[in-house]
Formats: sequence, C-alpha cells, structure tokens
Amino acid sequence: MLDLRKNLIERRMVELDSDLAKHYLNFNTYTTQRDIRPLHVKDLAKKMTNGQFRFGEIGFAVMDGIRDILINGQHVCSATVESGETVPCILERFIIKNDRELSEAFRQFEILPRSLTDMVKVEAHSLKISWPLWLSSLIITAATLEKSGQKRLGPPATTATTGGLNYMSKDDKVKLLGRYLKEGDFLSKILCVGGKRKFTRHLQRGAVALIMIKTWRVDPKNSFVFWERVRDGENLTRDMPEMTLREFLVQTRQTVRPSSFAARSVRPHEYAYRCAQAWNAFRTKSKTRLAYYPDNQVPKLK
Repeated sequence: MLDLRKNLIERRMVELDSDLAKHYLNFNTYTTQRDIRPLHVKDLAKKMTNGQFRFGEIGFAVMDGIRDILINGQHVCSATVESGETVPCILERFIIKNDRELSEAFRQFEILPRSLTDMVKVEAHSLKISWPLWLSSLIITAATLEKSGQKRLGPPATTATTGGLNYMSKDDKVKLLGRYLKEGDFLSKILCVGGKRKFTRHLQRGAVALIMIKTWRVDPKNSFVFWERVRDGENLTRDMPEMTLREFLVQTRQTVRPSSFAARSVRPHEYAYRCAQAWNAFRTKSKTRLAYYPDNQVPKLK
C-alpha cells in the first residue's frame, strides 16, 4: 500500500497564473489520465473571476527520480488559463517507483471525485492489461459480487450510511482487478470476439461473469465449451441447457421488444442461480427448465 505521506518530497504554496498553469499542463502526460471536463473547467474559471475560488491543489508524481507527471490539478490549471486569473494553490510532489504506485497515487486525489471507470482505466494500464476497458469493469463487478459475502447474491453497500455492512469503497473494488487476471484472461477469450462487443452483450452482466469465472475454476476446458455455446447458440437443440440459458439471457436484455422475461426486473441472484443450474445440467448431461427459487442460495457448481 502506497503511503503518500511517507513519499511526499515537497509541499509549498504557489501563486498559479496562466503561464505557470500552461507549464504544469505540459506534464499532463499520463496516458490514462481522465478526460478534461469542460463544464467543470468553466465553473472553476467563473469562480476565479468572481473571487469565489479559495485555493487549488496540484499534485505531481516523480517517476524514477527525474520525470514529473501531473496526477492532480489539470482542471484547476485549465481554468486558470481560461480565466487569466492568478490563484493560490498547494503544490505537492511524491516519489513514485512504478506504474502500480502511480495508479494508487491517482486514486487518492478525490477533490473532483474520480469515477470507478476513471480508476479502472488507470489500474488496467498499470497492470498492462490488453483487453478493453469495459471488460476490466465487468471483471471488477463480478469480483465485487464474489467478495461481498452475501447469501443472496447482490452488490455490497456503496455508502457508509448502511453502518459499514459489506461496505466496499471504489479503491477496494479497483484493487480486485489485479487479483483476477487469470479469470480475466478466460473471460476475454469468451467475450472479446473479434473486438465486437455486440455479439456477447447477453453475457455481459456481473452475475453471469461471476458464474463464468467459477465454472472455469471447476473445469477450464469444459467451461470454455459451455460458454462458447451459450455465446453463439450454434449446433444446439432447444432442450440443451446451453440453449435454454442462452434464450433466457438474450430475452432479458434491455430492449423495447416485449418478451416473457423482459416484463420484470431480473436481479444478480437470479442470473447467477439460472446460470449455475444450466451448468450443472450440462455437466450431468440432463435437461433443465431453469426453475428459479428466489429464497434459495445459488446452487453449488458440479
């Protein structure tokens, strides 16, 4: 765990004018830095012009002892350039060893809250992950469901107002990505077909991805066969569990086309329950109607 207080090498106040802001923005070279939010820049610039801006924060990561990377303050710098005003800022610089620590440092600056997607993008880059950003986000959703520790499968609390029960912060969730790299490799083989996301949308739900991961742990070879069939629906008869599951997943997609399943809300627990049922039927070479019992736990995988 990166301790920014121990890695701090400089902290001082600076008077940030447009020239200095432009200079700092030259160091905004982090390839996975989140995009500038124009409306936020305009809002800050207006506050600077009206005298309502108190002070800003500028953060630099110092890589290899020589290379400065702007990890916080791009919006303040951009607003200073736009407004032409001079504003006080706290400047901090931190020693960072590698991309992994750079990702950790990025997540600690929450003045303008980083979204989970912002954090996932940076973490995936630091892990040198080649699959798409949406897949990294899906893996984290599945991992979060697995780590929530609830009998009825569902996401953990996302705010502290619940008294901390099963609470997971954005930082907690993002850290899971590095622990699911092997599982992610398996999911990428199933879900990233020729780079076309649309062919696998019926599988792109956190609870479905979680059961995919769990079946892979049970039997990697047969798991690939099973989910490839659920994905493609080729050479299947209607009484095969792979086809039964595929039809359920396709019909419960968010769509304007009415169907027997689309009329109601399907929760993660039900998705996982029916996926587990279909897998178990596949393993035992039996048929299944995917009967769902909401009060029961997700069936144990065979």
